[in-house]
Amino acid sequence: MGRQESTRERGSWEARRRITIPALDQEADVKRMEAELGEMEGLHRLDFNMAKKQMTVDYDASRLSYQMIVDRLENIGFPASDSWWSRIKGGWYQYADSNLRDNAKAPPPTCCNKPPKY
Repeated sequence: MGRQESTRERGSWEARRRITIPALDQEADVKRMEAELGEMEGLHRLDFNMAKKQMTVDYDASRLSYQMIVDRLENIGFPASDSWWSRIKGGWYQYADSNLRDNAKAPPPTCCNKPPKY
């Protein structure tokens, strides 16, 4: 991932997650995952690192979640890594996604010099 890519402007509810997929071996696997995941609403981008067996996914967390992506991967035969570190990251990703979803549904904040209107 280049410097320009990592510093690009992202939307308020956009999340970027790295998922390790031990069964990722061939370019045909990448094509299949792109076809299956590409139809999910809210998915913006998929990148694959074959050397590390990782997938980087950008998605709108107000419409899609980490768990939905992992479940879809498992359904098509590419389960995510089940190491202790992957489980910890997965829990953190789910927590962050729920916060992003809650913030997306929150009303806009009041202006600092005006009392709130009810």
